[in-house]
Amino acid sequence: ARTMEAVRLYQNDWVSHMIFSGSALDPDSESNAAAMREIAINAGVSPDAITVEEESDNTRQNADRTAALIRALEYESMILVTSPYHQRRTYIEFKNQLARDVTIINHPAPDDKWSRRTWWRSPFGWYVTASEAPKVLYSLSQS
Repeated sequence: ARTMEAVRLYQNDWVSHMIFSGSALDPDSESNAAAMREIAINAGVSPDAITVEEESDNTRQNADRTAALIRALEYESMILVTSPYHQRRTYIEFKNQLARDVTIINHPAPDDKWSRRTWWRSPFGWYVTASEAPKVLYSLSQS
C-alpha cells in the first residue's frame, strides 16, 4: 500500500522523485527498497525518478540514511509516506535527522488492516498500536 500510494502521488504530480529505503529481511533476497522500486517501475514510474537506500535495518536508520540523500539532493520539502500506525514515529525520526532544514509533510498510506478510529477491533490493531507506543516514546526522548 505504501509503494502504490507513493506511485499515486507521483502520477498526480505531487512528487517528481521518490526515495525507497530498507534492507532485506532475508539476506539472500532483494532489499525492501529494491522491491518497492520494481513495483513503482511496473506501475509506470520512470527509473530515473527513483533512488534506493538499501542498507537501513530499522526506522532510525531509514531516517538517518534517507536524510543524507535528501540533503545531497538539496530538497526543501518531502512527503513522508508510510503505514498510518507508523507515521508518528517515522515523522519524529525524520524530524530528528532533518531538524528545520526540510519541511516534512505526513501522508499515511491507506491501510485496510489498521485505522486510528477502529484499531482496537482486531488483534493486529492491538499488536501494532501496542508495539509502536513505547517506540514513539523512545524516539521522542531522543529529540
